[in-house]
Amino acid sequence: MTSQNPVIDLMRLIGGFQVSQAISVTAELGIADVLKNDALHIDAIAQATECHPRSLYRLLHMLASAGVLEELTGQHFKLTPLGECLRSDSSNKRSAWARYAGQPYVWQSWGAMMHSVKTGESSFGHLHGANLWEWRSKRREETEIFDAAMSELSSAAGKAVASSYDFSVFNVIIDVGGERNDRSAPLRMSAVPAPQATRKQAIDLQAAILVALRKRKAGSGST
Repeated sequence: MTSQNPVIDLMRLIGGFQVSQAISVTAELGIADVLKNDALHIDAIAQATECHPRSLYRLLHMLASAGVLEELTGQHFKLTPLGECLRSDSSNKRSAWARYAGQPYVWQSWGAMMHSVKTGESSFGHLHGANLWEWRSKRREETEIFDAAMSELSSAAGKAVASSYDFSVFNVIIDVGGERNDRSAPLRMSAVPAPQATRKQAIDLQAAILVALRKRKAGSGST
């Protein structure tokens, strides 16, 4: 959204972090799923999400001004096409990405951007004294949120790539980082059309591979 006033446009960009956090909180609370069938009064939404009604109203009112929700008369809210993408059952869902963007360690790293610009060093490493991937591998919840976010982003692109690119000319196909996706992801090795003789291989971090193996065992019912 742009206006004819550069000051207004700049102020909107400066305040973008506030909208981002509001969307992340909304995704964390699952508000889009609460509103998936119809518009609801703020009290009903607050009860469903165990939130303070007045504070929640201010959040949803803000998101209505950003186009994520629509505010109706009598403090009722409904989803807009943007808000529909935060539903957990949407074919275009970005709820996991919204949750990931709002994680404290993500915010903190962006907040330390000046250190990276001045020194060329990782802002995350500066704050936490550790490599990002190693740090996250020791925190299961953060890893699950990140993996879900990556799966959302790769889903649509994966369908297009797997169906439109001719992989038959290759003897070996390597999926880098592929073990992080769910088994149903469209760009899994099994979804790539290629001759039977083509060797398919996935490369990922050890922690990601172990997670994938656990998912496959759980899916097959093996122990």
